[in-house]
Parts: sequence; C-alpha cells; structure tokens
Amino acid sequence: MIAFISRPLSFDSDFQNLLQRAGWEVQGASLVQLTPLSVSKIPAAEWWFFSSQNAARFFLSGRNIPPLLRIGALGVATAEAIERQIGRLPDFTGNGDPEDTAKAFYTVAKKQRVIFPGAANSLQSVQQRLEGLVEGVHVNVYDNIPSPNPPDMTDAHALVFTSPLNAKAYFKKYALSPGQKVIAIGASTAAALHNLGVEKVQIAAEPNEKALAALLLG
Repeated sequence: MIAFISRPLSFDSDFQNLLQRAGWEVQGASLVQLTPLSVSKIPAAEWWFFSSQNAARFFLSGRNIPPLLRIGALGVATAEAIERQIGRLPDFTGNGDPEDTAKAFYTVAKKQRVIFPGAANSLQSVQQRLEGLVEGVHVNVYDNIPSPNPPDMTDAHALVFTSPLNAKAYFKKYALSPGQKVIAIGASTAAALHNLGVEKVQIAAEPNEKALAALLLG
C-alpha cells in the first residue's frame, strides 16, 4: 500500500514512521512553492497570531519580539514551530480547528489589535471569523503558489492533503484514480477538495500527522 502526503517528510515524521511500521510505502512532497516576502514595517499590536508553521518560520526568524507582546498559534504544530524560533511556547494555542480556535482566542484578545502574519494566498480562516471582534491586520510574509515542477505521482492508494493550495495544485495536473482514498488535514482543505469535485473526503480527527496516519490505519 502506498500513501502520498503533500509535504516533505523528515526522519522523525509521525505520518511516515507510523505507516511504515504497518507496512505502507510513504511518499511526501509539497506541490506548493514558498517564497519569503520582505516585511519592512509591522504595526504595533498586542498579539501576533500564526496559523501555520511556515508563517512562524518566515516571520519570526531573526526578529526581535516587542516587550509585552503576546503570541498565538492555531494548533500544536504551529506552537512548536514558534517555540523553535523564539525559545518558548506561545501564550495561546488553539486546537487546530479555525472555528473553535477563533472562539477561544476571542476570549483572550477581545477588541485588541492582532497581527496575522501569513501567506499571500491565505484563506485567513481565523481572522475572518474574528472580524469586528478584534482589530485584525493581515501581513503577507511569504508567497505561496503551485509549484511549476510538481513531482511525478505514482498510483498511491491514499492521497493526503495538508492545505487547500496543495489540493488545487495536485488536481490541476492529476485526476483522481478509481479506488483512491482522499484525506484532508482539516475542514478548509476538505472544502477545497469538494470544490475541486472530490466527493468523498475524510478529515483527520486532529490537524496533525498522528491523526492522519491513524485515519489510514483505522
């Protein structure tokens, strides 16, 4: 059995290790090209909120954290990426679901100014849900476009998508094969897959690699 996931896999990837132990072959590659953007001026704010590991990596690398600033993260993986950059966990960490996280974040950031560093093509799923509830400012910190040279695909039994743009990039070049299982890391990615004509999509219980692997193994 072969599983493809739309992200590069490191040696400590939970998705890769769990599936390989169960006898699966695992292939991982991003179908999106990321390019950092120059950010010259950042408005003063009470919070910086990150919805992805890439946003944290591009925005926080080498940057001084203003005194008294608080930092928020969509989920655990993003929180860990923040910790790698600044040496501490964020002040707020959501459960990875944009709707649940927006509701929880509102309780600590009501009416405060929040900078949302993210991709130029970001869906701004948390920021939009907080419109009128916080003073949100989106800052483009990296560009994300479909890769001009996507990897050649094998006949994987399962396709696992980790972002809406990865899903769009895949189905721009490839068609769904009969019998292929399609899994989304979260609701936004699942919605993008439905819009692309993929009717049957399973969503991981949590937006992380362990949950993605569990869904396949289950």
